[in-house]
Amino acid sequence: MLALFVLLPVTMSALPTAPQGQAAPVASDDQKVLVFGAADNGYERTNTADTLRTLGSNVQEESSLPDDLSAYSSVWHISAYDQLDSRSVSALAAYIAAGGSVYVTGERPCCEPLNSGAQSLSRRVLKDQDVTIGGLGDINGPFTFNPKAKGGATTSPYTLVDFTPQSPGGLSGIGNIDSANVFASNGSIAVGAVWDESDMSQGKGRLAILMDIDYLKDENRTPVLANIQNFLTNGIQCSPNSGNSLVTWTSTLPANCSVITTPQQVDFRASVSQGTISLTFSSPDIDPKCQYFDVAPTSAALLCDLENAPVTGARFTVTAETSESGRSSRFYTIYPKNDPRNVPTGQSVASNWWEWPDADGDGLPDLWEQAGVWVKNKFVDLPGMGALPGRKTVLLMVEAQAGFAYSDQTIDYVKKAFAEAPVGNPASTDGIDLVVKRGNEGIPASVIGDFSDLGRENLQRICSYSGFAKSELAGGNGVPQLFKWMLNWDSFARDGGTLITGNSYVKAGFGWTSIENAFRGAHPDINAAATKFSQAVNLMHEFGHQLGLNHHGMATAPDNDRRYRSIMSYPYSIYGVRFAQPNSSRTYGRIDYSRYADVNYDWQLGQAEGKLTLMQGQYGEVPDFYSRSFNEAFLVDGEDKGDVHTDSEMTAALEPTYYADFAGEFGFEPTLQFPGIKGPLALSVGPQGSATAQYDLMQGGSGPASIEVVTQPAHGTVSVNGSSLTYTSSGPTIEEDRFEIRAFDGKFGSDVIEVVVAGQSTPPAPNPGSGSSAIPWGS
Repeated sequence: MLALFVLLPVTMSALPTAPQGQAAPVASDDQKVLVFGAADNGYERTNTADTLRTLGSNVQEESSLPDDLSAYSSVWHISAYDQLDSRSVSALAAYIAAGGSVYVTGERPCCEPLNSGAQSLSRRVLKDQDVTIGGLGDINGPFTFNPKAKGGATTSPYTLVDFTPQSPGGLSGIGNIDSANVFASNGSIAVGAVWDESDMSQGKGRLAILMDIDYLKDENRTPVLANIQNFLTNGIQCSPNSGNSLVTWTSTLPANCSVITTPQQVDFRASVSQGTISLTFSSPDIDPKCQYFDVAPTSAALLCDLENAPVTGARFTVTAETSESGRSSRFYTIYPKNDPRNVPTGQSVASNWWEWPDADGDGLPDLWEQAGVWVKNKFVDLPGMGALPGRKTVLLMVEAQAGFAYSDQTIDYVKKAFAEAPVGNPASTDGIDLVVKRGNEGIPASVIGDFSDLGRENLQRICSYSGFAKSELAGGNGVPQLFKWMLNWDSFARDGGTLITGNSYVKAGFGWTSIENAFRGAHPDINAAATKFSQAVNLMHEFGHQLGLNHHGMATAPDNDRRYRSIMSYPYSIYGVRFAQPNSSRTYGRIDYSRYADVNYDWQLGQAEGKLTLMQGQYGEVPDFYSRSFNEAFLVDGEDKGDVHTDSEMTAALEPTYYADFAGEFGFEPTLQFPGIKGPLALSVGPQGSATAQYDLMQGGSGPASIEVVTQPAHGTVSVNGSSLTYTSSGPTIEEDRFEIRAFDGKFGSDVIEVVVAGQSTPPAPNPGSGSSAIPWGS
């Protein structure tokens, strides 16, 4: 049951001492805390009370529960064997119903009576009556805290990561292991939980539990107790004055419970309206140089030089102790701005990584491509993975639902497309090296969820489950997210159709695709070879969003412009890009971003949307980069462009002859039935300024077809009435004009035909006769 946390051994220092003769401080009643329970092993209750006192709370310690609980901001039951009796359960339930907050202890099979009392309390106060405390035997690790736990329970004031009890008890009935109610787990069984007002039957109060008591013996219990108290008091611990409204801290200080990078000098100042005040600096990890200055009876200042924080992070507390107004504390975590091992010669450890030498401009400093990089004290061998100085590199992690991993062929298609990119390098031929690393490709479907829920927060949850979010490849400790992340999974039917779909955040680090089974289901004629090609198109499309491209280059619309010859445009998001000129060896197209400037030249690097950012943050565009949590990656960044599309949305923009070329290239019989249109390709406008034409429409496989105007004319308008259309000039001078039309049946369209309009004063264009885009297949 012994609990350990990944923090350095505690050695307390207090610099400087309070002025002599000052009365002992009394904490504010805003943080009056009750700690009660039998002192089973002689340390648990006392350690809890003493630690909460150092955190600024006014703690009352009792062996049993008092009758009146109304004065307390939180109540802690600390015991290994002492069961909550019926009177205590009733009193605590009433206290929670009135808005109070309670921490209870759970344990392993040795102590099921203890668990039974906690169980009785939970059933009295929670909406969810399925929660079970204990009865699961000894739970095996390793254990981690859930970064998505409610109320910042694992992130404020400290980031809690690893929890390694020897044999805690378990919890069940609280949903998925990444549920916001889960405080800590082994990846499948919860060993800690938190519930807030939304979980309570009366809509008030909070409840927390950890299924172990021996962590209270460990000197590194402080961050865990600080976070629990902060959760129970709904953020008082991290408020500007940590719950003591009588103490005022200067507004120029870093926010309470924030991250500070070193080296840095910080001026801590606090004051009270009456009495005396002193400031104390304490830390288990560092011993900085601090000194008082400008001290007055009702105000105090402490100037601290924060240097040489360990690369694993350090924590410290600055506490204001007063003679009459209680105690107020501020909590901080510090890291070096950069790991010294990552800083090139001639650069300061206090400089910004994006300003360091990077000859090829890919966002990876030259030193990292030559010698690797240290992230959270772990070494990442970038050159061993294929990152080379002088040649642009972009890094991608791919993970998948079990049974839906990207094929090697799919990955090779995308790598080849980047290798052939028209992007220059200072020390090699053109191209970008795409380094792909396979991660967890056995993620259960139950962890992923369904289509409607697969947004930003759930993608972060899946990244946490897979292990990527916590890995060194996701960045942290002054290093950006090195590898972008992509998930492939089995999507479900939407609106009666089958999805070929994906969603990625623009200029971000994460996204997902789904095509393998879905595509085969929507198009049973297509073979496996063609599917792998289309999967590669879809993967590179979603990856393009992460790099900075939209559906129309810099813009999100129109998303079906055939002039934008990029797989980012829907007409080319299944079968690849149309060649500008015929190519006898590859008639169906290619996997490529736009190489033409008429809409957007995609293969250019830059910060703006419509240009590629290979490493997020490489242009200094993330202003809060160095103030982020030690373990926080860039999964939170990027703009959601709503890139969730169906096969019909993309196929609706496709031209039938293009589909036929694709089928011929991969050797399958095309069975999709497209509509057709036949009629005049040239019109002459009379003195009235208008002309009408009749067209023959051929039905496809999805119902009757109608005329759709794809591109309106520049000097007039086109209106449609059934199978006929009317062109009307917009001015008295009738000039030559052009517009595009096609037949559309609601799902598929015909090839687009261009109609040329000649005015009365302009000789009519030679009439080529009747144009047609009817495609004779699929019937």
